[in-house]
Amino acid sequence: MPRFYFNLRTSKDFLQDAEGQEYETITAAREEAILTAREMLSARVSSGKFPNSSRFEIMDESGRLVLTVPFQDAYTVD
Repeated sequence: MPRFYFNLRTSKDFLQDAEGQEYETITAAREEAILTAREMLSARVSSGKFPNSSRFEIMDESGRLVLTVPFQDAYTVD
């Protein structure tokens, strides 16, 4: 099963995912990124902070960027 890495980029910071997680498909990895973004946005809003332009940059095992998931995508329902 392929391993994907969810690097987090905000307007100020870059947090690299050193461990990654295994998902059957990039679609499954995207769904996880959306769910995590929703949780993070909820925490920011409840603490009185305005959600910023954060995004997940999903990398494959070779370190290649395969998908960018802006937190804005968490606002919409597929």
